[in-house]
Amino acid sequence: MQAPPELIEKYAKRISDPKRRIFAAMVDVLDRSIGAIRKTLIDEGMASNTLILFFSDNGGPIGQGATNRPLRGGKAQTFEGGIRSPGILHWPGHVPVGETKQFMTVMDLFPTLAEAAGVKPLNSKPFDGKSMWKPLLAGKTEKRGDTFFAHGDFHAVFHDEWKLVTQGDARYLFRHNEDREEKNDMAAKHPDVVKDLTARIETWKKLHPPTGVKPGDGAPAGWKAPESFIDAAK
Repeated sequence: MQAPPELIEKYAKRISDPKRRIFAAMVDVLDRSIGAIRKTLIDEGMASNTLILFFSDNGGPIGQGATNRPLRGGKAQTFEGGIRSPGILHWPGHVPVGETKQFMTVMDLFPTLAEAAGVKPLNSKPFDGKSMWKPLLAGKTEKRGDTFFAHGDFHAVFHDEWKLVTQGDARYLFRHNEDREEKNDMAAKHPDVVKDLTARIETWKKLHPPTGVKPGDGAPAGWKAPESFIDAAK
């Protein structure tokens, strides 16, 4: 949660909350940096042959100056405020102008971008995600199968019109197309749906380490960063 002092000062009179002020400055410098990258692509004559994808990997951290209103919750939760974020796809002459409500996850990005680039992946096992390139180009919404999210003891599954959020023993059930703000918990009215979707989450969880995947305490013994990651990846 850092930003150049002059940009933090820019918001000193407009925003009283110091954390919110830093957050605003961070967004400001991010916008400037993206603009510089796009200008370089234009100046180098590469803009028409470059697909730009911008998205957030999660909702904003509420305790650090972010707000996800009107969505419920935030980063590290599986309520909409923690997992729903807009994405921008920019490729003049290829991607149609406008808005689509296509539901995608980060799992879909590799197969989607591979198809956009005309590259056939050589994976021997199926991807967790799927290519959404065709519905994005058509501006249409394609129905998805069960889609799962997890962070700590928070889990969620989207199944048809339903979304179930679990936090430990707690269960929250929403009709996600009608209630994006997740104000109307329908778990008590539909115990059969809660039971079914809880079982789906439990089955999905068995595909992953029982204690989860946690950040490491540092680099493995003897590991040294390459001087150039680009060369190391060749």
